[in-house]
Amino acid sequence: MNRRFSYVCVLIGIVLAVVSPRFVRAEDDSKAFDKRFVKEASEWAMTMDSISRLAKENSRSDGVKHYAEVVLDGQKKLVDELREIAKRHDYHLSDDMTEHQRETKRRLEHLHDDDFDVEYMSEQRVDEQAMVDLFEKARKECVDENLRGFADRKLPAVKDFRDNAEELYKKVKDKRR
Repeated sequence: MNRRFSYVCVLIGIVLAVVSPRFVRAEDDSKAFDKRFVKEASEWAMTMDSISRLAKENSRSDGVKHYAEVVLDGQKKLVDELREIAKRHDYHLSDDMTEHQRETKRRLEHLHDDDFDVEYMSEQRVDEQAMVDLFEKARKECVDENLRGFADRKLPAVKDFRDNAEELYKKVKDKRR
């Protein structure tokens, strides 16, 4: 009886060793978008912060400078809330920009005045639309209800930033003509 019990325990151990990684992997796979959302949203916020600081220095337009201030304030609030959610669920915020984002910053660093304003606002339009798309997808696809709620709460502000970027881009582009 004791020998049979040992075999059963060994057999159960083997089955668990084979099967349990599949369950863990399935859980990780189900949260893959959640992790991607946190990473991309934090990369975006970091980039907006860095490039908006540059806008305060290189822009000639009071409207662009004001937009940059509003973006800086909005990104700080967004990252603070995202950091809290990430900490509770062991998600990791990105501490770096993507290569494309670094290249955009390098390009903008060499521009000033009207040229800077047009290029900065053009980039903002594209980036803000990408974030609207990301936040809309997160509202629907995040497994974690806190992240879904976060995306849902922040989406109107992200859309406002996009709309303001579009409007300001038209103004600075027309001014340069």
